[in-house]
Amino acid sequence: LISDAAQDKSLKFAESELSEALNMSLDALSGNQYIVLAKKELDLSNKLLRTVSTVIALTTTLVNVVDNYSDNKLVTQLISDATALNDFSGIDWFNVQLLDTFLPLSVILLMHEFGHILVAKRDNFEITSPTMLPMYILPNLGLTTGIKTLPKSLASLFDFAFIGPFMGMFTSLIFLALGASLTTGADPEALKLFPTVPLGTLQLSTLGATILDFLFGGKAVVTGGSPTSAIALHPFALAGFAGFMINSLQLLPIGSTDGGRMSQAIFRRVGHRTVSGVTWFVMLVVSFFPTADVLTAAWLISSLANGDMVEPCREEVDDVGFIRYGLAFVLWSAAFLAVVPMT
Repeated sequence: LISDAAQDKSLKFAESELSEALNMSLDALSGNQYIVLAKKELDLSNKLLRTVSTVIALTTTLVNVVDNYSDNKLVTQLISDATALNDFSGIDWFNVQLLDTFLPLSVILLMHEFGHILVAKRDNFEITSPTMLPMYILPNLGLTTGIKTLPKSLASLFDFAFIGPFMGMFTSLIFLALGASLTTGADPEALKLFPTVPLGTLQLSTLGATILDFLFGGKAVVTGGSPTSAIALHPFALAGFAGFMINSLQLLPIGSTDGGRMSQAIFRRVGHRTVSGVTWFVMLVVSFFPTADVLTAAWLISSLANGDMVEPCREEVDDVGFIRYGLAFVLWSAAFLAVVPMT
């Protein structure tokens, strides 16, 4: 048996050795401070609300895709005639064109989500299943993905937030370019059955309208036209335009959006609160302008769905680096031009 005095002496020796080892470790870190957080799962949102949100978003997407043809008098007349005769065998082409919008939109959203999954797998942290957010004017507000276990660093959080919108915007531009090419190359009879979109809708995005003009040969077809006039576009072009807007709106640095996560990774938690608050207030003011319907809807939905703070990281001391600063500036600039209307 060990006496009480011996146990006390051993305990003091162990404490001394531990204290010395800790001091040596701190000296080796050259004054750097580290925040160590326990690995834990964050609370998940209500599954019922997430399911309801996704169902509503799928509904708004379908309604939006069909509504793209509401200004095409020939299409609406053909559908009205088929409805009156209760014979829809002659309008199978309409179902194909609906898929030509719906499927590219789905690919754009999935590519966005695939980017998130790649980074989460690389850095070994868990994420939730995506939830689709409803929207009006646009088909939806994209997918939002929660983080279940903590990312290892701010750089990891930045990469996770950046790659999703980047891949979504890149895929959107591919469909936009392909749709513009199919529009200009379509024969007159096929062009009559394309969706007809008011130029005012396309002019809700300064960058989107400018890109379309460039793809149409720089003739200012979109930017120079009257908002009340309309243009026929291939469904791929509509899907690409909508996808570009959706991904741009997700880059707004509000709460825990992808843009919000990028903001926290760069400006840290205190700085992000300021950036998020300023952005929220500016969007509130802009929402009173008549041409800012998209921003109004995004402000409302983002405040409700992504208003909480960004998830913490296991280490929040090391800087993300100048390269990520540059990438954030480029993507935020593109997003800003994409969501700002021409007038």
